[in-house]
Amino acid sequence: SLAMVYRQDYARGGIPMLPVKVEGRTAARWVLLHTVATALAALLLAGHPTLGWIYLMPVSVATVVLLGHNLQLAARPEAKKAYQLFHASNLYLALVLVMICVDALV
Repeated sequence: SLAMVYRQDYARGGIPMLPVKVEGRTAARWVLLHTVATALAALLLAGHPTLGWIYLMPVSVATVVLLGHNLQLAARPEAKKAYQLFHASNLYLALVLVMICVDALV
């Protein structure tokens, strides 16, 4: 999603990032596809023997929030939405890591 924010800069620099090569809606769909894959992987981690409900509950809520941001970007592929998704995804990944550590220690 960050590449969507800086699409014009990449285009000026001749850097062939996906948002430069395809229209915004197509790039947003690719971002959505990768977000779904990341979310599934994060949710499937709850099946690991050292993880459980302490991990799964906050990650499930955060996954819904992240997918919501992503659907907003897919509906309106504009830089502001892409930047919001970028920040949401950073928080999401940090939460997943923290919850892995917390649940493994509890």
